[in-house]
Amino acid sequence: LLDAPPGFPGVVYASIADSTTGVGRLWRSTNFGVSWSSLTANNIFGVQGWYSHYVAAHPTNPSLLFHAAVSAARSTNGGSSFSGISGLYSDNHDFAYDPGNPNVLYSANDDGIYRSTNFGASFTPVNGGLATGQLYNGCSSSQTDSLLALVQSQDHIPGYLYVGAGT
Repeated sequence: LLDAPPGFPGVVYASIADSTTGVGRLWRSTNFGVSWSSLTANNIFGVQGWYSHYVAAHPTNPSLLFHAAVSAARSTNGGSSFSGISGLYSDNHDFAYDPGNPNVLYSANDDGIYRSTNFGASFTPVNGGLATGQLYNGCSSSQTDSLLALVQSQDHIPGYLYVGAGT
């Protein structure tokens, strides 16, 4: 939940939220954490402050910031303001830079991996056929019919019912 752009010594960004309410803010330090200033108002995380959010600072352009949680936003002015973006799935967990191109940003979320070639202005899924998903604890199978089972998947309610091969 921290990012420190390599070209700017002492600059650190932090995405911090309460673990139960999701109330939180983005913060910036210019002296490697001795003091901090708030970049955003409270409650930018929705209700998931405990696990699904991050801040990414452009490696070579201090004006570009990207924040993702349940929703996502981008700043082109160093965090003075943020604009929401679309095209990225919710529940964003982590990011990665392309070491060969500072404008390429990858986002890992509940739907898989997304790629941006303009540092978060837009995203494209790059799962390449990889099926991703998270099953909740528990799977029910019938005691009388071996071809009947029910499982609950995150973000896909009411779940999935298996009723045998070919159906």
